[in-house]
Amino acid sequence: MNFGNLSWIIRSALALLAFGLIDPTNAAFAHGARHNPTRYHYLMANGIPSEYEGLVNQFPMTNENLAAGARLYKDNCAVCHGAKGNGRGEAAEGLKPPPAVLTGMYDRPMMGMGKGSAGGHFMHGMMHHHPGMSHAEAMGGLNLDAYNFWATSDGGDPIGSAMPAFKEALTKEERWQILLYIANGLSAEKR
Repeated sequence: MNFGNLSWIIRSALALLAFGLIDPTNAAFAHGARHNPTRYHYLMANGIPSEYEGLVNQFPMTNENLAAGARLYKDNCAVCHGAKGNGRGEAAEGLKPPPAVLTGMYDRPMMGMGKGSAGGHFMHGMMHHHPGMSHAEAMGGLNLDAYNFWATSDGGDPIGSAMPAFKEALTKEERWQILLYIANGLSAEKR
């Protein structure tokens, strides 16, 4: 086994620690300030709760549903997730884990997966090789409708985050309209 690079790795990690770029009390976020592996790890250990498993958004992506989703998103989600879904809303600062980045959640290629990419990327703290795959594809064909409806309905309580549960505050239709709006790239006009 070649340990030639080990001292370089240790020195680099110590330098990052010394400059405060790694928070040793929150190692799950050491590889990216906007990365939140918490819900993913919960999902991998427990699966999607049975009441949400297999759910698919039955509401059509109409301009009416998208407009409703945009209004509901602005009123309920933007304060943390940001108007553009970038996880940088005015209430996001200091939240641990930070609010999820929602832009392109349904169809964006994995980070570092632009055209012509070599194919390696980090996701959830592990190296994966899935060139050009969407998040759902790279997560084993995860049903993002069920996953996101669960996250929106139950909030962060199951994973210890500050995200509120919207199960009691919003109707099923309203939660699905928000998810339609997110799936449409946070645009109220059908793409």
